[in-house]
Amino acid sequence: MIKRVLFILVFAITLQFCVRENRLGKVADPVFPETDSYAIEVVPNSVILTRGKFAKFDVIIRRVSGLPHTFNIILRDSQGKIPFWFSPSRVHVREAIKKSFTIKGLYEAIETGIYEVIARAVDCPESIIELKAKLEILKPERKDNRFPVALIYYSPATVHTGADVVFDGSGSYDPDGYIKNYKWRIDGKWVKLGTATLLWKFSQSGYHSIVLEVVDNKGATNSTALLLEVLPR
Repeated sequence: MIKRVLFILVFAITLQFCVRENRLGKVADPVFPETDSYAIEVVPNSVILTRGKFAKFDVIIRRVSGLPHTFNIILRDSQGKIPFWFSPSRVHVREAIKKSFTIKGLYEAIETGIYEVIARAVDCPESIIELKAKLEILKPERKDNRFPVALIYYSPATVHTGADVVFDGSGSYDPDGYIKNYKWRIDGKWVKLGTATLLWKFSQSGYHSIVLEVVDNKGATNSTALLLEVLPR
């Protein structure tokens, strides 16, 4: 009888202790690390090689979320090989970066066509971050038409979230004709066509890419890009 009473007493004390622990020690939902997300953009996405001259393109990498990483940037041809004339580059991306590459126009050595720009993170063995974009290499189609020049100006000099910023491409020009069309792209998305100026508000702080593509009266195109830091209000 005494053993039975002691058993019931111990059981009641244990039950009360468990209930109290559960009531006071609620377990919070686990916090998972933010997914590493990046965006890549190649500007311009097509370059025209003129014999003996240099063509330039920019690779813009932006960190959307997650941790900063170091990327290897390579270029591959249609056979999946790195051309001998391209030098891979390594960049560290904290927020955003614009890396410029130069190609010398040697028709005998460089084949035209579609190339693939690949940026692969080298410091995250647990997961592979690989970004891809296309680059087209062309020869001049018409010797009698020179390509237009795209230029971007913006104001104010310091940009905050929620505030108006004006991007002005009216300084763009065509050496042997006139600019027929303007195309604006922000963070990889087309936002406006047909006008030399763009009025925009950024809802998020951080780095944003702004691209202006211009088309001349003979259909030739060219583009330029800037990487703009937007500060919180």
